[in-house]
Amino acid sequence: MLQSWFAPLEDLPVMTDSVSDHPPSPPRRDRSFAGRRKARAAKGARERRIVNLLNAGVSVAEIAQSERVTHRRMRMMVGEILARRAPQSPAEFLALQVSRLSEALLVSYGAMGN
Repeated sequence: MLQSWFAPLEDLPVMTDSVSDHPPSPPRRDRSFAGRRKARAAKGARERRIVNLLNAGVSVAEIAQSERVTHRRMRMMVGEILARRAPQSPAEFLALQVSRLSEALLVSYGAMGN
């Protein structure tokens, strides 16, 4: 009676280890010196883009969409960037404010010219 519960071996599907059955694996990280240098350069370029967009007044949601990350992840990234870039002295704070004001003046001057 136990044998009636089990299918004969001939009726079982054959499992193949075909390459086409599996999705492609993500590319491996390049751990060489040149690969690490390239990754740092890409991260720095991304950080500069984010900071420039923030200085231009673009919202975090729009930056997240352009960088193809979630809004939550972009908020975390902005927090990390601002924590690292926090001005240490009043002179640096003044330089940051002047940079922001000059960007705003350029935008307003361009708007008045049209």
